[in-house]
Amino acid sequence: MPMTALQRRRADAERKRRQRQAARAAGRPSADQVYHAIAEATSFSLLCADRRAWVPEHDWQPVNVTVIINAAVDILDHRCGFDRAASKKAVIDVLRPRPPHRNAGFVPSVVVSPGKPAYPALAPEAAVRPQ
Repeated sequence: MPMTALQRRRADAERKRRQRQAARAAGRPSADQVYHAIAEATSFSLLCADRRAWVPEHDWQPVNVTVIINAAVDILDHRCGFDRAASKKAVIDVLRPRPPHRNAGFVPSVVVSPGKPAYPALAPEAAVRPQ
């Protein structure tokens, strides 16, 4: 007999509950915890960045990504108590470049259709870069 929609939802919820428990037991942080650690590490790295490299007329600040990765891993390892190797893998997986795509319905994108940006202020030609 096929499962009803309610049975399918309950089975999926139970499966995800078991997956989350297994990840916690293995010392792996959740995606939410990784994102929070990266946000805090980025804030930390901006505070510790070399102010002499600041270019006010171009309004950008160089930041070392290694500092962000190490700080995020330290937050997850020392403060939250997760496994260091699993934390480092999770942080690097989140920061790894993704393949580009043009399906605007899948995720928010700067390009809705070729030649027509969804957010003109974020379009590449609107960015001011040093020459």
